[in-house]
Amino acid sequence: MLKINRKGRATTLSKALLTAGLLGGAALSALGAGSAQAAWLAHPPAGVQCTFGVVNGCDFSGSDPTPNVPVPGGDKILTLLGESGLTINDTIAFNKQASGWEVSFDPSLDISSTNNPSGFIKYKIDITELTQFFETAELSTNIGGTLTDPYSVVKEFFTDATFTTSIPAWTLNTPPTPKTGSIGGQSIYVKDSWNIPSGSGVIINNFNDNYTQGTTQTPCPLPLLGAGAAFGFSRRIRSRIKAARLV
Repeated sequence: MLKINRKGRATTLSKALLTAGLLGGAALSALGAGSAQAAWLAHPPAGVQCTFGVVNGCDFSGSDPTPNVPVPGGDKILTLLGESGLTINDTIAFNKQASGWEVSFDPSLDISSTNNPSGFIKYKIDITELTQFFETAELSTNIGGTLTDPYSVVKEFFTDATFTTSIPAWTLNTPPTPKTGSIGGQSIYVKDSWNIPSGSGVIINNFNDNYTQGTTQTPCPLPLLGAGAAFGFSRRIRSRIKAARLV
């Protein structure tokens, strides 16, 4: 279901709570020494938060992605892999919620047709517990301004870190539908992108990705080339079986 806050403020993770968590949180010792240690801070209720473009904060300027970030609970890891259109003091948080896990992107200045109208963020999330799989995903957007004007937030899934082979069956859009969908697997690559056309009065306050997990794995759709190869292999096997029967 689409979550829209018509007053224009975030309902799940308010900017005030994010700021308080950032100022009061302690760096996770599991991340190692140096700048990586200070990049992610403890964040309530049970997770971590990173601030882009500040000293010892999230930084995509180097060749290496932000180090893996475990969260309380022990079996979830978030790895940032790329971005475009982010500005100083924008934040991303990875939290345990009552019904699952949430990745929340909150810009320091609301996104509008005149302020960072388009951009994206790429990341990977993993479940290290071998019996568990991501089962569902949800995309929600908190918006203000002229709610009837056009805008888009798109959540895309990919098969690997190159972000070249998408999984169309898992794509989520807001608006239009779908906003929720079934997914599968223990490691998933995600790209969230946004766009507000020139002249639109929509203001994006933040958007959230929510995930649930279970013990059932949904097979990932095969890429086109892989599906063709699988079909050809199957056809050769059937031919061999038929030939053997005729001997």
